[in-house]
Amino acid sequence: MATPPDVATARAATAIVRAMSDAPAGSPATPPGIAPKPSATRQRRERPGPRRGKPWVWLVALALFAGFAIAFFGKKPERVTHAEALEIAARLERAKTAADFRPLLAVRLPTLPEGATEPVPTDVSDPLAEHLAAFANRATIAFLRVDLDDRGRRTLLLRIHRKFQLLDYVRVLLERTPEGPRATEYYQLTFGGWLHESLPMDHAVPTLRAAIAADDIGRWPPAAQRSAAFASAQLAWLVDHELKTFPLALERFRASFPRNPAADFVIATRWLTLALRPEDAITAFDRVQEDHFDPDFLGQLRERVWK
Repeated sequence: MATPPDVATARAATAIVRAMSDAPAGSPATPPGIAPKPSATRQRRERPGPRRGKPWVWLVALALFAGFAIAFFGKKPERVTHAEALEIAARLERAKTAADFRPLLAVRLPTLPEGATEPVPTDVSDPLAEHLAAFANRATIAFLRVDLDDRGRRTLLLRIHRKFQLLDYVRVLLERTPEGPRATEYYQLTFGGWLHESLPMDHAVPTLRAAIAADDIGRWPPAAQRSAAFASAQLAWLVDHELKTFPLALERFRASFPRNPAADFVIATRWLTLALRPEDAITAFDRVQEDHFDPDFLGQLRERVWK
C-alpha cells in the first residue's frame, strides 16, 4: 500500500531532526543520503606540507659559506697598501740608527755559492741597515713619492741630500712578508740600480760590501769587476784619482749599460771637476730626471749650473 503524502513528509522531517541532533556541535547539518564535506580543519591537516631538503645538505652549505666569508674578509691584502707604504716612508725618514732601519728591511739576494747549481737567497738586511744609518748621520733622507712597478707592486723613492748637494737616490720595493710589509729589494743610483741586477750572483755579498765601503776599486773582488755596481763606482773613483782615464771608462760604461743613469749622475754632480761645459751638465741632469722625477730639487740644481 502506498504511503500517504503527509505521512511521507512527516517521516522525512523526523529523519532530518534526528540527523541534526547526532551531528557534532558547530558542524553544518547534512541531509540524509548526502555525503558530508570534510571540515576545513581536516583539509588543512591532510594537505601535504612543503617538501623539505635533507638537513645535512644545508649544514654543509652553511659551513662552506662561513669558510668563504672568513677567508675573504679576514685575509690581509696580498699587496702592500698605499697607507702602509706611507707609514714605512715616514719611518725611513725618521730612522737614525741601524736598529731603526733593520725592522723595515727583508732584502734577500740570490747568490750562487761555489759549487752550487741553484741560487741561494742570502739576507743582506744588516749591512744595508748600517749603510742607511751612515747616510742618515751625515745627510737627509727625504721621501719623494710612492710608485708602482710593472707588476703593480709599490716602491718608495727617496732622495739622499745635504742642503743643495745631491748624494744619491734610493728606491725600495715593498712586499708583504710573514712579519708584515717590508722592503724586499733595494735600488741605489750610485750602485748601478737594483741589487739583483747590478751585483754578480756568484759574488753578490762581497760586491755589495765593497760598494758600501766605497773602497779603492782595486780591492774589489775580481769577479765583481764585470758588474754595473763596479762600473759605477769606478767612474766616481776616477774623477778623484785618475781623471785622464775617465772618458774611456765613461765610453765603456755606456756601451755595457746603455740605459743606466749612474754615469749621468756622476757627470751632473761632478761636472766642474770634470771640466765639462754647462750644457753637458744640463743634459746629464735631464737624463737623471727621466728616471727619478724630482723636478723641484733637480730644477734648482739645474739652475745653479748657470750661476
